[in-house]
Amino acid sequence: MVYTNTAYAVVKNNTGITLKSLTLHHQYSSDGPSSTTWSLVGPGATTTPMTVYYNTGFIRTGQDYWWVEYTLPDGSEWVSPQHLKATLKKENDGKRVTWIITGSMLTGSFTEDGMQLTMSAEPKYNAWAAVAFRNDLPVAVSATLEHQYSSDQVYDHRWSPVPPDSTTGADQAFIVYFNTGMIRTGLDYWNLSIQLDIPPYDNAPAEAFAPFTNASRNTRCTLQGSDNGKTHTVIVDGRGMILNIASGWVMDQWRTWNGYNTLALIQIRNDFASTISTVVLTHRYSDDTTWRQTRALIPAGGHSPWMVVEYNIGYIRTGLDYWNVWVYLENGEWYQNHRADKECMLGTEDAVTPSTFSVSTDKFRLDLASGSCQDSMDDKGRFAPAGGRDANKPYNENAFIGSHNAYANFANGFWYAQQTGSIETQLALGATTLLLDIWYYDGDIYLKHEDIGLLQPFVSNQPLSAALAAIRGYLTMQSRDPVTIIFEDHVDEEYQNLIKQAFLTSDTWGMVFNPNTYDVDQNGWPTLAGFFEMQQPLIVMTSNQQSPDFAYQWAYMSENVYGDASLDPATWLNPRCESQPLNQFALCALNHFTTWTVSGFTLSAWIDRSSTDNATTLLTTMTDACHNRWKRYPNYINADFWEVPPDGLIDTMFYLNQKLQNITLPIIRVENGRAILEETDHSRLLRGDWDRATRWIDRHLDRICVRPDPDQHGPIAHQLVDMVNLSLIVSTLHAALPSGETVVQDWLQRTVRELARYLLDIEPAVLRALDGGAAAFDELCCIPYLLFERSGTTFEVTDVVRARARDMSVSGDHDRILLAGLAGNSDAAPQLTHRLVGTRADLVEDRRTSRIYDLTHEILYRFHLEPRLIPEPSITGELESLLDEVLPVNADLGAELLACHWLTGGPVSPAARTAVERLKAVNEALQARCETDHKDGRHCPLFKDQIHNRLTMVLGLGMTLAVAGEVLDTSSDRTTEAARHIPASNDLAR
Repeated sequence: MVYTNTAYAVVKNNTGITLKSLTLHHQYSSDGPSSTTWSLVGPGATTTPMTVYYNTGFIRTGQDYWWVEYTLPDGSEWVSPQHLKATLKKENDGKRVTWIITGSMLTGSFTEDGMQLTMSAEPKYNAWAAVAFRNDLPVAVSATLEHQYSSDQVYDHRWSPVPPDSTTGADQAFIVYFNTGMIRTGLDYWNLSIQLDIPPYDNAPAEAFAPFTNASRNTRCTLQGSDNGKTHTVIVDGRGMILNIASGWVMDQWRTWNGYNTLALIQIRNDFASTISTVVLTHRYSDDTTWRQTRALIPAGGHSPWMVVEYNIGYIRTGLDYWNVWVYLENGEWYQNHRADKECMLGTEDAVTPSTFSVSTDKFRLDLASGSCQDSMDDKGRFAPAGGRDANKPYNENAFIGSHNAYANFANGFWYAQQTGSIETQLALGATTLLLDIWYYDGDIYLKHEDIGLLQPFVSNQPLSAALAAIRGYLTMQSRDPVTIIFEDHVDEEYQNLIKQAFLTSDTWGMVFNPNTYDVDQNGWPTLAGFFEMQQPLIVMTSNQQSPDFAYQWAYMSENVYGDASLDPATWLNPRCESQPLNQFALCALNHFTTWTVSGFTLSAWIDRSSTDNATTLLTTMTDACHNRWKRYPNYINADFWEVPPDGLIDTMFYLNQKLQNITLPIIRVENGRAILEETDHSRLLRGDWDRATRWIDRHLDRICVRPDPDQHGPIAHQLVDMVNLSLIVSTLHAALPSGETVVQDWLQRTVRELARYLLDIEPAVLRALDGGAAAFDELCCIPYLLFERSGTTFEVTDVVRARARDMSVSGDHDRILLAGLAGNSDAAPQLTHRLVGTRADLVEDRRTSRIYDLTHEILYRFHLEPRLIPEPSITGELESLLDEVLPVNADLGAELLACHWLTGGPVSPAARTAVERLKAVNEALQARCETDHKDGRHCPLFKDQIHNRLTMVLGLGMTLAVAGEVLDTSSDRTTEAARHIPASNDLAR
C-alpha cells in the first residue's frame, strides 16, 4: 500500500505510576492495523515515536482509527472498548501527534474526541486510581489496605514495613478500581489494618504484633471522575487513618489492640548523671488495665527506644491517664515517682506529636504536646544488679541466667518467639549468658531459625554483628558482669571466617576471652573482675569443634538433655549426647525448656507454661537434684521466656550463688525483674506526728464548725469563716493526696465525712441567708458545698449558686473568684491566672506580706479550678526564695508558701527541707505551749490569731506528706535547731 503522508505518534503517561506495558494501535481505513508496544513507561514519560502512514487529498478513501491497551503494575489490563476515530490531516504530515493517558482516559493533542478505557476482566471497571501509604508515626509500620467498590470483590494491598516519616513510592502503589459516569452503581469502601514495629507490653506478650484496624468497618470515601488516574495517599498517625483523595478526604480513628481509639508514642530521656540500666513505665487509662513497658541501657542524656500507650479521645473518653515510672541505675540505686498513679491526661495533640518523659533524681516530667505534668522522684534504696554474683570469685563459682535463642524475641519482631525483651533488656535484667544460633545467609552471618518462613514481618534477620554491638554497649556500661556467648554453629566451613569478621565489624574481637589461649585447664577460670582487668569480658564458646577462632563448648562444659526431656524429672539430669557427665568439668549447664515446634503453636499457652516451668520452686528442686546426683550445683540455667514469671530465674540465681559461694544473700523481693536489697519508705514524713498535728481539730471541730445563730448581727459568713478555711484545707489535701493507706488519708476520710454531715445540718440556714440582705457576701459560705460535692454528696445549695454563676463578678477578691469558678463561671479561671501573672511581676519589687498572701491564695485557688495547669516549674524558684525569706518570721504565710511549692511541682530541695523542719518545729512548739498553758487543751487553739495559723500549718505539713514524701530524718538535734528560729507568738498573726 502506498501512502501519501507520514506522522509520528507518541503516548504520554499522565499518571503517577509506571505503565508496565503500553500498546498503541493505528488503522487507516480498512487497511491492516499497525501497532507499537513499549515497556515500563514511567510517570510523566513520553514514549518513543511510532510511525503512522495515511493518505490525504483527493485519493483519501477512509479515516484514521486508534485504540490502546496497557498493563498496570498489579497486572490488570486496560483496553479500548471500541476504536476512536481521529483523522490525521495534511498539516500533520511529518509531525508528531501526542496521545495522553490520564487514568483510564485516552485523549489526543490533535483531536477533540477522547475515549474511556475499561478493565479487560469482569466486571470491566472504567476507572482506576493509585493509593500510596504515608507513615507519620516515629516507628516503622506494616499496613494492609482493603478497597471495595459497591458490593463487588474486595481487593487488598500490603505494604511491608514503611520507615517513620516516609511515603511509599509509585511502584508500591495500591491500584483501586471503580466506575464513573452513568455506569456508577455504588460507593467506595475502605479498611486499613496496621502493625507497629514496637515490642508489646511486658504484661501482654500474647498480643505481640497483633494488627489493629480503623474503628469504622467499611469507611466510605467515594472516588470521583476527577480522581481517575490520580495518586492518593492514606496517612497514619496516632489519631487514626486519613484517606486523602483528590476530590475529598475522610478520617477514621483506630480500634487498637485493646479497643481504644488513639495511640501516643513516648520516649524516656535520662537526666540522671549515670546510665539507666532499665526503666519501667506504666500507663493506665481510666480504671482499665495497667500496661507495663521496660527499656534498657540508656546513657546519661540519652533516650529510650519508643514506647506506645493507648487511650481514648472524643465523646467516648471516660477517664484520665495515670502514670508510674521505676528507674534502675547501673550503680544499683533505684528510684520511683512519688505519687502513685500520677495523673496527666493525654489529648489529641499527643497522638500527632511524640512525647518525651524525663527522669532525674528529683523529677519525673511528662512533657506532652497537650500540656506538661511532673512528679517528684523518691530514692527508693538499693537493688542487686549482679543477681548475687561475686565479682571477686572465679567464673565457675558463680551462677548465670542462660537465655535460650536470645535473639528470637518480641523486640526483634518474632511472633514464634522464645524470649520477650531485646538482647539489651535481657542483659540489663541479668541474662548474661546468650545461646545464639548462627547461620550463613545472604553473604553474612545471621541469628535466625533454620526456616526463614517462620519469621514475622518485622524480622529482618538480625546480623550477628548487630547483636555483638548491643553486647559491646552493655560491657562498656559496667565492669561487673562479663557476657558469655554459646554458639550453636550452623555455618559451613567456607564461611567460618565471616564469624570473626562480625566481631571485627562490631569492635568486639579484642574483648573475646578464649579459654584455650588462657589455658583454663592449667590456670583455672579468672574471676569476674579479672575478665575486665584483662579487657576480655566476652567469653565465647561454640558447638563447632573445628572452629578456627573459638573454644569448643564440650571441652569445658557439661550439659543435660534439652527440650521436653529437660522438664521431666525422670530424665532431666541425664547428659545430652555431646556432653560428658555433669560432674566432669568446672562448668555445668542445666537446660530447662520445652521442645520448640511450630505445629500447634499457641503463644499464650507457651508463655503460661513458662510461668510454671520457670517457677523458683521447680528450678531449685532441679538444682538440688543435680547436687544430689552429681555432687555439684550448675553454673547456668538455660530457659525460654526466662523473664516469666518475673521472679523465677532471678530468685534461682540468688539461691545458686549462695550455694556456690557458701554465703547468705538476702533480698526483700523481686520487682520489675530486679532483686530489691533495700527499700526506703517515703510514706511517713512525720512518723506519727500527723495525728498530733491534727488532734486539736478533732477536739474542737464543733467549735470551729459552729451552728449559725440567726439572732447574731451581721452576715452568716462571719460566723462560718473558720469552717470555710478548714474545708479549703481538707479539700486541697484530699485532691493532692496519692492513693494508698496513710495517716493523712485516714484523717482526711474521717474529716470529710464529719464536714459533709455538718454542711447538711446547716444547709437550711445557709439557704435562708442566700435570700437575705447580705446574700452577696453570704454566698462565700457555699464554697465548702461546691468542694465537697466532688466527694459524692449532693446539696441544694450548689443548685442555687450555679444558677447565679454566670452573673457572679470575677473582678473582686480571690474568694469570690474561687466561688464563681467552682460554680461554673468560665471566666473565673482565666481571671485568676491573669492575676497570678501580675502578682508574680509585682513581687519582684513589692515584698509586702499582703502581696505574698495574694500569691499563695491565687496558686491554691487555681489548683481547684485548673489542676491541669499545676505543676508549674517556672514558679518554684520564686517560692523557694520566698520560703527562705518569710518562714523565719511568719509561720502561717510560710506554711502556705510550702503548700504552693509542692503543688507547683517544687523539688525536695534544701530550701524545702529547711521549710518542713521549721514548720514541724513551730507546730511542736505551739502544741507544747498549749499543753503547758491549758492543761485540758480545750481553749488554746481558739485564740483569734491562731486558728487560721494552725490550719495553715496543717496544710503545709499535709501537703508535704501527700506530695513530697519523706524528706526529713527524725533527729532530735535538727528539730531542736529548727525550734530556735520559731517566731514569737505575735509574729504568727497574719
